[in-house]
Amino acid sequence: MTSSTSILRRHFMLGAATSTLGLPAMAQNKDKVSLLYLPVTDYAPFFVAKEKGYFDDFNINVELLPKDATAETVPMVAGGLVTAGGASWSAGVFNAAAAGSGVVVVADLARVPTKGRSSVHFMLSPAMAQAGTTVSSLKGKRVGVLGAGAFTEYFAAQVLKAGGLGLPDVQVIHLTVPTFGQAFANGAIDAGVVFEPFATMFEQKNIAKLLPGDYARGTEVGFILVNADFLKAKQDVVVRMLAGYLRAVRHLQDGGWEDAATQALMLKYMKIDASVLNRIGLPTIDRSGAIDLTSVQAQEAFFRQAGKLSYRKPLDWAALYPGEVAAKAAALLDKR
Repeated sequence: MTSSTSILRRHFMLGAATSTLGLPAMAQNKDKVSLLYLPVTDYAPFFVAKEKGYFDDFNINVELLPKDATAETVPMVAGGLVTAGGASWSAGVFNAAAAGSGVVVVADLARVPTKGRSSVHFMLSPAMAQAGTTVSSLKGKRVGVLGAGAFTEYFAAQVLKAGGLGLPDVQVIHLTVPTFGQAFANGAIDAGVVFEPFATMFEQKNIAKLLPGDYARGTEVGFILVNADFLKAKQDVVVRMLAGYLRAVRHLQDGGWEDAATQALMLKYMKIDASVLNRIGLPTIDRSGAIDLTSVQAQEAFFRQAGKLSYRKPLDWAALYPGEVAAKAAALLDKR
């Protein structure tokens, strides 16, 4: 049985149980939303909103369901198997949107921070770092990324551009999160794009070293999407869910990341040590949930030029991303 099948089986079993357990009237009357997540900091606002009761405050019962990879999100949300989820921008996402996948983008999930320690890193093997490797000397080297056509390819291209190189100048190696550390350790890759908290963990264990420099600052990384039919029928539910999410975003940005009690709530989902959480680079999330379309369109153009898009004309962003949904959520939150 695949992990996705396990998630769905658990989801529907819980749904059936809920209808027969005689829950209190208040719990039964809450609108239910199921949401896929990864156990990383990008999804921290959902963990906080769930545990602190921010969703409850807007009469929403959000069921958080773990997933193995961001690529699972679009097909599962599009098929109505779950209500919503988070995903990273990629060629696959753009192609699915162009084909009318049945999902709608509703809010920002993560951006590369504009200052401080980054949440996405370009790392070198210890041997390459000791040799004083620079971006321009990466020509012909093996560079690891998370999947073909993924955001990490775009990020790697931005790094290489700083040294006058492009992806065709290196050997691109497609990896998964569980195999990344092993690839560095056994010499299968010389460099690679690594998200937090894994970058900090690799540093602590001397598996890989950061390549100095600031790259792709402010770039959109991820977004929240919902089933199109669900949004059309129950936009108010999505708005209230996002209001709870944005409350958690603001709590984190206003000191919650450093608050020990809030950290404990996040660590229930992330399964990392608190010392790692206190060192990692944190993603930026717009306080009103708005997405920087200029950044996303630049990624779309990059993948088109790389020959990885199945369509020619730019996407109809007004249809794919109705910005008023997040705007309504922010307005609702501001009234509280």
